[in-house]
Amino acid sequence: MASFRKATRPRRLIRKQEVLHRTGYSHTTIWRLEKAGLFPLRVQLSPMAVGWFEDEVDQWIASRIRRGGKKPSVWWPNVPRPPEPEEPPPAPAPTRRRG
Repeated sequence: MASFRKATRPRRLIRKQEVLHRTGYSHTTIWRLEKAGLFPLRVQLSPMAVGWFEDEVDQWIASRIRRGGKKPSVWWPNVPRPPEPEEPPPAPAPTRRRG
């Protein structure tokens, strides 16, 4: 009986410039998301080079696509949410001038 091995492709690593291009985010934003556990972790390739697994980045991007115009459910950690808009105070009553 012959054993069949499923042909698997090796996981591809993409470098920082490709991640920035695909996500549209800056270096700092990617770093903040990673630190908060909201983005795939980088892989250290050498002392001066990092990369990300392409399939993980693609899955993250797919999970961020808005459906039906809804806002993303994730908010930045350690960044206060903007205050809800308040109703403006009522206008003061006009005063009569004597004269």
